[in-house]
Amino acid sequence: MFEHFIENNFTMVQLEYIIRIVLACFCGLFIGFERSKRQKEAGLRTHIILAMGCAILTIVSKYGFNDVLVDSGLGVEASRIASNIVTGIGFLGAGVIFVRGGSVRGLTTAAGIWATAGIGLAIGSGLYTIGIVSTILLMVVQVVIHKLFPSLESTFTIELSIKAKKEFDLINAVNMYFNENGIIINSFKIKKNTTDTEMKVNIRVFKNTSLDNILKYFSSIEDIIEISTSA
Repeated sequence: MFEHFIENNFTMVQLEYIIRIVLACFCGLFIGFERSKRQKEAGLRTHIILAMGCAILTIVSKYGFNDVLVDSGLGVEASRIASNIVTGIGFLGAGVIFVRGGSVRGLTTAAGIWATAGIGLAIGSGLYTIGIVSTILLMVVQVVIHKLFPSLESTFTIELSIKAKKEFDLINAVNMYFNENGIIINSFKIKKNTTDTEMKVNIRVFKNTSLDNILKYFSSIEDIIEISTSA
């Protein structure tokens, strides 16, 4: 009977661990859905796996060696694995940050990854309220503040390559459109060929600026032969 009680108790404990892992997955899903919807570097699956992995490692860190510790009578620092998780997440976050044209992109996503790891650690430790509330707060920061203060978003640069017919006044057309839409020209280079004019222009725009609108506008001009971009 005592062995049966121990077995049932062990099963209930394992079930609680599974609930923690599943709950961490849901928290990662909510955060990752917003990132994926905005086509960020780390999306839905990344955040789910991240939160789940952190929860698993935290559970292992706290409870995975109990049988060895009880039999041997040794002591261990339970936060050792958790501290290594925090260090390791730095490498994952660095993978979504990149610099191009003098601007840095991916910082918010990297910070979100780091915070998601903390949520996974909290839920893996059994701090359900802290994990859930932190998930809600992180969503408020990423969604609500982004919508309320879009003008405060940092800028980034785009490299445009435009080819137009030789008789078309490409410089004037580009300057007029950018001035009307508050787009800043960092630098540009003009090359005139026998039949066409090529222009490479580096512009600085806000994150809420639609690149599609820029491309559609210049593509609609008949005298423009080709347009491409690298953001």
